[in-house]
Amino acid sequence: MFAFPSRNTRHCSKSFPAHKPHSHYDLELSPGADGSHYLASLQHTLPLILQRHQPQLIFYDAGVDVRQDNELGLLALTVQDIYQRYKWILHLATTMEIPIVCVSGGGYCRDILQLVSGHSQLYFGATECFAN
Repeated sequence: MFAFPSRNTRHCSKSFPAHKPHSHYDLELSPGADGSHYLASLQHTLPLILQRHQPQLIFYDAGVDVRQDNELGLLALTVQDIYQRYKWILHLATTMEIPIVCVSGGGYCRDILQLVSGHSQLYFGATECFAN
């Protein structure tokens, strides 16, 4: 089995940790970048990366530290933006016929219901994507 040989991150240039591990594709966004900027970046680059590497499996660490009220993320995605991201990534993997494994990760807040609300968008997106 050939797993995706590169790591692709989208993060705020100023967010924790200050010194980020290097990825094959590091795409920094400005502090406060909203969902439209984030999703445009994702939709522009991820298909190209997948076409270049042609993975047989995608491992997706579906973090919610991009949420606007996240204590460490510094980006400004809404819950709806996060839902759209999940749904789009799952649809892309399905369209390209690449199996995808999704795990919930990332997200830093004291309000557990806020955290659950963000992570549950993955399951809502998967339900819609795979309902047909």
